[in-house]
Amino acid sequence: LTNLSAGDSEGKNSFLEPLHKTLGISPEEDEVLSGCFHIFPYDSNSPIDHSSYLLPLRRFKSFNEADAKLPMNPPPYIMVDVPKYSPDLASLIRKQCLPRGKKGRPKKSSGPTAMIITNRNSVHGSGVYDEQEAFRTGIFDTESDVFAWRREFPSMVIAMHRHDVRSDTRGALWEIVDGYGPWSFDAGAGGMRTLERGEDIPAEGASVIYVPGHTPGSVCVLMPHLGVVVSGNLVPDDPPMRLDAWGFVTTNSAGIVRQANSIRKVAKMCGANAKYMLPSRGGARKMGGNEMMILADTFSSFAPDEK
Repeated sequence: LTNLSAGDSEGKNSFLEPLHKTLGISPEEDEVLSGCFHIFPYDSNSPIDHSSYLLPLRRFKSFNEADAKLPMNPPPYIMVDVPKYSPDLASLIRKQCLPRGKKGRPKKSSGPTAMIITNRNSVHGSGVYDEQEAFRTGIFDTESDVFAWRREFPSMVIAMHRHDVRSDTRGALWEIVDGYGPWSFDAGAGGMRTLERGEDIPAEGASVIYVPGHTPGSVCVLMPHLGVVVSGNLVPDDPPMRLDAWGFVTTNSAGIVRQANSIRKVAKMCGANAKYMLPSRGGARKMGGNEMMILADTFSSFAPDEK
């Protein structure tokens, strides 16, 4: 599928682009990324608008048009983070999740199985909400775009960590996780499951890791079968030169050292299971060597007195 764009009511665009293209590699270089998509904001140069992702919970199997015995039946999809809603973008996402029956005939699509929100700043529409102003005026009816996506895909599980839930998002959530995790999304059960102590990260599906720092309830999403970790706002896309240009230091709300420790945690947990990092701000990129540990040390240097 080539990259597609969807206009919204303001004439701006969202882009649904194959992850291969975002990473600058050919599909042949890494076939496991087939069926993975990067949802660009309408202004990818803006630090306010965040990228989102549409990812399969199992490896994608291509459809052999010449063999009717092998119809394409795409695996369940999840969305990570909340793009700006538009009917056109929703239609593109629904088509990508379209299952096929006998002889490859399309069946009705209910859309993605789940939406996992990595942090409160990766919810489109929340940036216009001022909680102090709401308390001053008594007006609390502002809605983020999570509500629009919930109405579009009513069976989609929408989950985020309790510490990051805001009043403009709470009513649209299906599940609120709490504690330290990690959690695994169980498509069969339709919800999040806390992994037992010592239990390995599942080889397929989406595992959610608690990484406080940028916000109190930040999480990452690890998908070993794809070799990706969706890092949310844990790290910038081009460390360390754009560390503060994208506001990673100045917008930290739960402690610089805490965020640095979370970076180290992800580096240790995901090192062997992730080749690519998919951040909320900036572009997807390959993970290299010990760069996350170096980035953690860089973060710590911004707050030498913080404990």
